[in-house]
Amino acid sequence: MTAREHPALSSGETEPACHLAAASVAKPPRAFAPPAIANCYAAGMSDPGLVDASGLNCPMPLLKAKKALNELPPGAELRVIATDPGSVRDFEVFAQQSGHLLLESSHEAGRYSYLLRKKQA
Repeated sequence: MTAREHPALSSGETEPACHLAAASVAKPPRAFAPPAIANCYAAGMSDPGLVDASGLNCPMPLLKAKKALNELPPGAELRVIATDPGSVRDFEVFAQQSGHLLLESSHEAGRYSYLLRKKQA
């Protein structure tokens, strides 16, 4: 996403407002959202590279991730947050079969975080 496409930009800004406000926003545990994403949430903005599937059971976390990946350009990264323990295996198999890369998979306090990179066209 270019700076121009980010919904948080005002004319003349080179960084989204949610990224500029980083010093004044408490950050959630790093395993679940990088600071830039956490700051966007704190500023009340959504990020097209994040799917929060908390509370959803199989197969919904994976289906929401697939839909989001379809809307992203090749090489873009998508973070998925889920609470379904079955999502661990789902995302491993999905990455192997689809050609997308599973860059990160972590679990803490009943929450699962996945970082996927969309395959090149």
